[in-house]
Amino acid sequence: MKQSVKACVFCASPLAGRRSKEHVFPQWLQDFLLLRGQPLHSASYTVQGQLEPANTRSLVLNAHVNGQVCAQCNHGWLCDLEGRAKPFLAPLFDGTFHGSLPPEDCEVIAEWLFKTALTLQSAEHRGECAVPPQHFAAFYSGRSIPQDVTIAVAPFSAGDPTPSWTINGHWRGIGEGPAPQALVDHYQQSYKITIHAGRLAWRVTYP
Repeated sequence: MKQSVKACVFCASPLAGRRSKEHVFPQWLQDFLLLRGQPLHSASYTVQGQLEPANTRSLVLNAHVNGQVCAQCNHGWLCDLEGRAKPFLAPLFDGTFHGSLPPEDCEVIAEWLFKTALTLQSAEHRGECAVPPQHFAAFYSGRSIPQDVTIAVAPFSAGDPTPSWTINGHWRGIGEGPAPQALVDHYQQSYKITIHAGRLAWRVTYP
């Protein structure tokens, strides 16, 4: 069941008079990578690989925002997460990080990467592979990544630092497993979100 566009995707409170514009890629990162006015092109494809013209759009990076986040979330706990993660993120995005981090710092980074994936998916409205509403709610209420969500991080060596992404929910499997209806239910809840920006790439998968 899809959440109403009139409610915050995180806390589910009414957006009337409280709507905010959460940048999918924060403005500090846009400026850090010198990409604030960079053009972006977004498109959606069917399972058969056919372009869906109604879900195609072009915009600049600074205009890529999610209007389904309330001001309290945007300027409250999301802002706090941004502040805690930023010192670790800058050297990751420009490729200058070398070494290791303690688990608690890695957890902050993972939470920021997950938040960005949620914000991106919600802004893009990708129907069948939508992140389950309970994942937004769990992240808001527990301030932690839901169980069975995996986040993989890797350096990105391509020359173009402009953000790019793919969002889908297509999984293939073979062998003994759940009953057919259970597979359908499982498929409808699963998702894969892969994002790249600067010199960093990450993938969020469930389950």
